[in-house]
Amino acid sequence: MSEVCRRCGRKLSSVRSRKLGFGEECWRKMRALITSLRAEREHELIGAFAEHQIDSALELIADGGIAHIGDYVFITVSTDGVDRYTTTGFECSCPAGLRGDDCYHQAAALVFQA
Repeated sequence: MSEVCRRCGRKLSSVRSRKLGFGEECWRKMRALITSLRAEREHELIGAFAEHQIDSALELIADGGIAHIGDYVFITVSTDGVDRYTTTGFECSCPAGLRGDDCYHQAAALVFQA
């Protein structure tokens, strides 16, 4: 659980917000951004990701599995929470990223940057 919003840094008061790690307004903005990105499938950055990758990216963000560590660089965690990867919107050190494939960690980094 988080005591402050991972987007704006404000103190979280509701149990739901603390579980999400985002205040209601910031969570609404994150959801709106995902909806907007889905609507713009031709958009060159997010268009490379499959629908299930976008869903996994949103879940990763909601679960607190991504942390900003520098300019466009994030630490992300694996689905099981065991492994950690260095991720940007264009590269990831996860197995898929090392093969040169796009992964949901990259999608999460792009969403988080937006």
